[in-house]
Amino acid sequence: MSDPTVDFNSILDTQVDEIVSKPPLPVGQYKFRIKAMEPVTSSQKKTPGIRFTIVPFEIIGDVDQELLTAAGGLGEREMRLDFWITPDAASVCKDFLVNHVGLEGTGRTMRQLLAECVNQQVGGIISHGLTKDGRQFAQVNQTFKIEE
Repeated sequence: MSDPTVDFNSILDTQVDEIVSKPPLPVGQYKFRIKAMEPVTSSQKKTPGIRFTIVPFEIIGDVDQELLTAAGGLGEREMRLDFWITPDAASVCKDFLVNHVGLEGTGRTMRQLLAECVNQQVGGIISHGLTKDGRQFAQVNQTFKIEE
């Protein structure tokens, strides 16, 4: 999802030696806010799905503070969660919306739940992965309901 506040031309006009890579957010548990939701299609099998753009806003527990500072803090870092909507996989998205986000699902459709998910909160665990060329990145590999 593109950010309308980003001036693409100013980035293109930036001196290359001024561009610095931020380290990924450190491994650990975070609270996220669902910023946006949009339909997507997988590139390989053309499977329909839903992409949630989530933003971490608070750490939970044991996140390394030094690594978080080195990564530039939480800021408005956007992360993605994709769920494929097929007869066999729709239950995973339902589980996310009902059991992790906490939306009431009884007697309601997936469409109704999706219409209510933006600005809701969910817990998530960030882990690190490697790109094909060996760069480290942060990913949310598990979600959970935030206990109040």
